[in-house]
Amino acid sequence: MLISRRPGPIRWHHSRVHRFFSAARWDTDVLGTVVIRLIVGWLVPMGEPLVIAVDDTMFRRWGRKVHGAYWGYDGSVKAPPNTAKISRGNSFVVAAVVVQLPLLDRPVALPVLMRLWHKGGPSKTVLARRLIHALANAAPGRRLHVVADSAYACNQMRDLPQQATVTAPMPSHASLWRVHPDVDNPPRLRGPAPAPGSSAPASVSRRSWPPKRPAWPCPPPGTGAPPPSPCTNSGACDAACSAPDRSAPSWSPNRAGNLSR
Repeated sequence: MLISRRPGPIRWHHSRVHRFFSAARWDTDVLGTVVIRLIVGWLVPMGEPLVIAVDDTMFRRWGRKVHGAYWGYDGSVKAPPNTAKISRGNSFVVAAVVVQLPLLDRPVALPVLMRLWHKGGPSKTVLARRLIHALANAAPGRRLHVVADSAYACNQMRDLPQQATVTAPMPSHASLWRVHPDVDNPPRLRGPAPAPGSSAPASVSRRSWPPKRPAWPCPPPGTGAPPPSPCTNSGACDAACSAPDRSAPSWSPNRAGNLSR
């Protein structure tokens, strides 16, 4: 990196670079803004939008005095099936610019900005939103297409700059209230359209408890058989239905079709 930045022999010791990263005081946002301008000027064609990939990553640290080190999800851990992939370290929310390099046949994500997440502070989605605002200020006049996973498809990503859009998988508990104007209207189903802001009707209504008893038909008039309890024919059968006798013996039809005890 030093040779590409300054051709010719280097006349100072390389320890200055180590001191810059370990002891010098510098701002990561200022450095990221400079890198963004270099990427926009050299690797992104004029008028093309910036594709920004946002995700959180785990940097493993085991020391007791490491600042902001906690246990969390680590996708790089090789764990058996049905086992949680967790490790201890620093969790960073990173924003990278996706570019196409001429020497490769696949896109490359170049990290430019990051935020450290720690317990008790802002959530990862809030940190991602701040990164998007910083990118919009660093590249004015450019559209931003942000791509992320389903964890970042939430209400925290609504307050974004006007030139930024977010594309993420839909969570399993998401609800759709209206169709995006850029998408063709789907075929209407039967029934009124749901009002914006109201929950969609449930497919299965709740049943009252205890459940109602099944309706049994009364025996034909003149047979002398006692009616079921309770009667559901509303007086359409003989007079025995009006005053059922619960102490009477039960009757059932035999093979010939006649009522017998």
